[in-house]
Amino acid sequence: MFKSTKSYTSSKTTVLNASLLWFGIGLVSLLGVATVFGLIPQMQDVAITIFSSNFSIVVISIVAFGLMLAISFLVMRVNVSTLVMLYIAFALIEGFMLSIVLMRYAFEDQTWKVLLLFLIPAVTMLVMGYIGYKQIFDFSKIGRFLMFSLIGLILMGLIMAFIPGIGILWTVYSILGYALFTLYVGFDIWRISKVDEVLRMSDNDNDELVLRYGIMFGLSSLVDFIQLVWFLARLIR
Repeated sequence: MFKSTKSYTSSKTTVLNASLLWFGIGLVSLLGVATVFGLIPQMQDVAITIFSSNFSIVVISIVAFGLMLAISFLVMRVNVSTLVMLYIAFALIEGFMLSIVLMRYAFEDQTWKVLLLFLIPAVTMLVMGYIGYKQIFDFSKIGRFLMFSLIGLILMGLIMAFIPGIGILWTVYSILGYALFTLYVGFDIWRISKVDEVLRMSDNDNDELVLRYGIMFGLSSLVDFIQLVWFLARLIR
C-alpha cells in the first residue's frame, strides 16, 4: 500500500495519505452503523431500548472514551492489528451513538437535515485541513489555548447539565464547541504536515511507522469530525 523508497520522494504526502485512509475507513464504519440503527425501523427499536437506559449510555460513552485513550497511548507500543481492532471498535461505537440523531430526524420527517449535518462539517474539515497542511497559519501558537479551551468546554458542559431552562446557553455552548473543533481540525492537520517534514528530512522509509501515524492522526480527524457533527446537531434541531 505504501511504497518504500530510500529517497522517500513521497514523504511529503505519505502520512497525510495514511491519515486520510484511516479517517475514511473510520468514517465509513461510523456512518454505516449510524445509518443501520438510525434509519432502519427494525434496528431503531434496538437502539431505542438501549438509549432508554441512562446507565447504558454512560457505559457506552466510557467504553468509547477508553478506546480513544487506549489508541492514543498505545499507538507506538502494541502491534498494528490490535490498533486496527481498537480503531474500528471506536468508530462502530461512535456510529451507534450518532444513530440517535439520525433517528430523531427520521421521526420528524426531516431527513434532509442529515445532509447538512455531514456536509457542513465536511466542508469545514476540507477548508481547515488545507490551511493546516499548507501551514498558512502556525497552529503551534494556539496549542495551549486549544487544550485549556477544551478543558473549559468540558467543565462548562458538565455544569450546565445540572442547570435546567438554559436553552440559550446551550446554543452558545454549541457555537463555541463548533468553533473550537474547527480550530482543532487545522491544528491536527498541521501536526501531520510537521510529521511529514520530519520523515522527509530524516529519510525514513519505515512503512509501519507511517501506518501507525496514519491510525493516530486518522483517529484525531475522526474525533474532530464527530464533535463537529454533535455540536452542529444541537444548532439545527
